[in-house]
Amino acid sequence: MKSFDEQQKEAEKLTEIELLLTTLFERDKATAKKILGRLYEIGCVNLISNKLSRLRLLHSPLKSTTKLTKGTFLIAGLFFLQNYCPKLIVNYLHSLVKFDSPPTQALKPAKVEVARLAPMADERELQRLRNQVKLLSGMLLTLALILGGGSAWLFHTGKLKIQFAQPNSGSQFNSWVEPPKSLNSNN
Repeated sequence: MKSFDEQQKEAEKLTEIELLLTTLFERDKATAKKILGRLYEIGCVNLISNKLSRLRLLHSPLKSTTKLTKGTFLIAGLFFLQNYCPKLIVNYLHSLVKFDSPPTQALKPAKVEVARLAPMADERELQRLRNQVKLLSGMLLTLALILGGGSAWLFHTGKLKIQFAQPNSGSQFNSWVEPPKSLNSNN
């Protein structure tokens, strides 16, 4: 059993490690973006190849639309890396060096009963439903890629501007999206 002082020192050191990781991610944004970009490219190709293997006609259009959504993914991924990864990494590393006593009671294997297979007509119905789910999943993925790419394109061309709220701005309402200039011309 650790003393209170040891626990307090351990908590301080974990906080220091988290702070170091946070500054590492903030300082090396270019490297993090490159890593995320490569992971995105690999993940998109694998997702399209594995999950939509029967819809070969959609492979090349989907692969080209993934390039449009890469910017949106990089923004979201960088946000996740900077805000959540340091804590996750610290918790993981702490679990590697923490030596708890093993549980005294061994787990017993659970008994699993296998259900009987449905008749042949039900199997056809299940296959038809699975095919519909795959088709709808592909359509949903395509729609998400197109909308994400469109929003990334609007953001890139400057037609969509994001204004982040300032914590000490003094106003009660902070908008996230700047209204079009035609609405601001009355002021």
